[in-house]
Amino acid sequence: MPSTKQRRYELHLMRQAGVSSFADGDQVRDHMRMLIASGMSPRRISQLAGVSDSTVYRALGAGNYKPPATMRAELARKILAVRPRHLLSIPAGLVDATGTRRRLQALVACGWSQTQLAARLGIYQTNMVRILTEPTVRASIAVAVRDLYDQLWDVPPRADDHRSRISVSRSRRYAAERGWAPPAAWDDDAIDHPAAAPVSDWRRSSKRRPRAEVAAEALELFGLGLTYPAVAERLGCTTGALERLLFRQGCHVSRRAS
Repeated sequence: MPSTKQRRYELHLMRQAGVSSFADGDQVRDHMRMLIASGMSPRRISQLAGVSDSTVYRALGAGNYKPPATMRAELARKILAVRPRHLLSIPAGLVDATGTRRRLQALVACGWSQTQLAARLGIYQTNMVRILTEPTVRASIAVAVRDLYDQLWDVPPRADDHRSRISVSRSRRYAAERGWAPPAAWDDDAIDHPAAAPVSDWRRSSKRRPRAEVAAEALELFGLGLTYPAVAERLGCTTGALERLLFRQGCHVSRRAS
């Protein structure tokens, strides 16, 4: 495998020859790692850059993707144009609160308390009631909740002492009593639409299982020739949730036609 120094030299020669359609993959990766360290999720990077999620994952070399030595200059330009200031460059005004409310409810269903979520969002806990009940929410809050959801949707809250275990149990019970669906019940494409509903059998499969165990079962089902929708239905989650779970577990399975 060529070294970083060799790749940079080859790019230098290409530019001297007037070939400028490719960019250094390491430079783009370093930039994305800086954005992630500043609190931006890979999904948020893809949204701000106007590229697909898979483009960002591929450029990062995440999961089973091999880090590319080079990438198309146009894609690199879009990603390099994303700056941390975009976290603050958020439209003013009010937006529909449906997606924001569902994301917070889903995190509570995972065991995150409203106090913890409010602290991570930098708001007072009393404001959580307003966000969870009113039909609209500030656009800045909607973006912050979306980024927090991308970070925590499959990250279990701390439960290594008596107090934290009580908090997790209380939050999950609170969500269950109100019928709040967990992240696995929602597809990213549907969660913001008021008319959308969670996957039909999410209650049956809402009991938490180790993510590695679920990923292993999914891979076995794929090995039997099942499609993404069929595997997701068997596991009681959406195809989007399944894809995100496999990515976080370092498993790359190409999407199959339904």
